[in-house]
Amino acid sequence: MQVFEQVESQVRSYCRSWPTVFTTAVEPITDLVGTDADVEGGDRDRAAGTWRSRRLLLARDGAGFSLHDTVLFTGTSTTMHYANHIEAVYAIEGAGTLRDLEIGEVHHLAPRHYVRPRRTRAPYP
Repeated sequence: MQVFEQVESQVRSYCRSWPTVFTTAVEPITDLVGTDADVEGGDRDRAAGTWRSRRLLLARDGAGFSLHDTVLFTGTSTTMHYANHIEAVYAIEGAGTLRDLEIGEVHHLAPRHYVRPRRTRAPYP
């Protein structure tokens, strides 16, 4: 049995209103399929002096999380503050240092390294 069919079977057994739940859960996700080229040059493509961010998924998309492709330019230092969300960082190429100014931790990043938020921190609204 394929994975989708297994999940469908489990969900059906727990939910009497299966068609409504399935449509609600799956149809909006299909609207989110795209490529980074879809956002280049539009309102989701932002840049400042030391960085560029292509905002692939935003809160308004209804996915429950956001997804950004952010490039920090070589030889620069960038200070960021996240008032409304937490963020995990995954380095694809290059190297750098991520410093958490709130608690003083320092993380050295290289390709295929990531830093995830701690669950012990206070949740954002």
